[in-house]
Amino acid sequence: MSSLKKKTIFASIWSISGRFFGVFLEFFTQLLIARILVPADFGLIASITIFVNLGKQISDAGLGQALIQKQGTTHIQESSIFYFNIILGFFLTIIIFLSSGFIAEFYNLPELELIVKIVSVYFIINSFSIVQEAILTKKLNFKFKTIINITSVSLSGIVAVVLAVLDFGVWSLVAQMLLSITLRNILLWYISTWRPKKVFDFNSIKTLLNYGSKIFVSSILTVVRINIFSIIIGKAYTMADLGFYSKANQLQNITSKTFTTSLQNVLFPVLSKVEGNTLLLRSVLKKAITYLLFIITPLMVFFIVDAEEIIAILLTERWIESAKYLKILSFIGILFPIQMMNLNALKAVGHASKFMQITLLWDILSILSAIITSSFGIEIMIVGQVIITVLMYIVNVSLNGNLYNYPLKNQIKDISPILFINFLLGIFLLSTFKYLNIDNIYASFFTKIIITIVLYGILNYILNKTFFNTLKNEILLIIKKNRSGLSN
Repeated sequence: MSSLKKKTIFASIWSISGRFFGVFLEFFTQLLIARILVPADFGLIASITIFVNLGKQISDAGLGQALIQKQGTTHIQESSIFYFNIILGFFLTIIIFLSSGFIAEFYNLPELELIVKIVSVYFIINSFSIVQEAILTKKLNFKFKTIINITSVSLSGIVAVVLAVLDFGVWSLVAQMLLSITLRNILLWYISTWRPKKVFDFNSIKTLLNYGSKIFVSSILTVVRINIFSIIIGKAYTMADLGFYSKANQLQNITSKTFTTSLQNVLFPVLSKVEGNTLLLRSVLKKAITYLLFIITPLMVFFIVDAEEIIAILLTERWIESAKYLKILSFIGILFPIQMMNLNALKAVGHASKFMQITLLWDILSILSAIITSSFGIEIMIVGQVIITVLMYIVNVSLNGNLYNYPLKNQIKDISPILFINFLLGIFLLSTFKYLNIDNIYASFFTKIIITIVLYGILNYILNKTFFNTLKNEILLIIKKNRSGLSN
């Protein structure tokens, strides 16, 4: 096994397991708080999430991604990026702080003003660790990133639950957000050996800004696309409606987005290293897409089939409105890994302009779709996003697939068996669950999980045996190599 492949495998394991465990901890915390607070409290936080996410992207300015993609950066460049990010962080805090009244007025919620003012310090805190995190990612050091993430999420979650129990309401969620990023920064500085020099040379980061600016522009609109629902629902509907939607979206994200983003974080520096080897690049990308779909799609199918019971168990009956949103969002969960892995490959091989063009088109169409469909209800808005995501995947790979030697027809050929098997799985589950009458909701839920796993395994063994055996052999090889490494 090559050194790069070995590092990639173990980085993937740490990244996926660490991120999944971190997201699980955060979601578990949210479940506990959701049993104490009301949906409107979560709606309040969701309504300002767009400003937090926009601020994170602006304070990074695409330089974090540029630092990962660029091989052989100097300490002067890294230090200059560090100070540049801090300047942006302070600037953003001032802008958001001064805009707090306007934001509260936009939503017609006076109580938002103080919340926004307090949350504005997030951007200063976040700006102090962008370089350290980029360097850890570049070196595929996801073990330390995992430790940092789990520690910060756990401690901030405990504090948030205690505050919720003590009847601090929405402020428990604010405390969780700020404490999590603060602990994350402290741990990054403690673990990372990198320290900035007392030097700032703007000329040294011009080349990185050229690449980063393209990523930055696309990232800004992407944040708007992802959060456009929060803006529209918060303005046109109620904070409770926004709370229901945000919880359904969070549940879908904990599976689809977590797996995808974790693997994406590992593959971006890896694909950047093998930029000139299109055969190796295609092989890595094919495995990433098919393995992600193999894991994520049955989870999404289970959500579609049994959303009401899932919501009732995890969030209690008062959140049952979230189930209808979860069903439709799960289709996006299936599409998300395919689209993002292709965009990741495009970005990693240096085609930042093409990456920007595709993401801009995706963002603009999604935003327009959300605005146009907003008067027809939240469910129709989500359906519009599903259609746009399918369209943009086809457009993206049709135009750019040849750049990394993985055109659309080859991808469709590779993913069709997995999608067909999951289509059959959905039909069988609908038929089976309809006749499954178990009074205890927890016994019913776990019985359905077992049926889904067994049925999915049988379908893959019969209809996709080659892929099933390949995946099994690779898992066994990783376990064998891991044991060999431990024994040495």
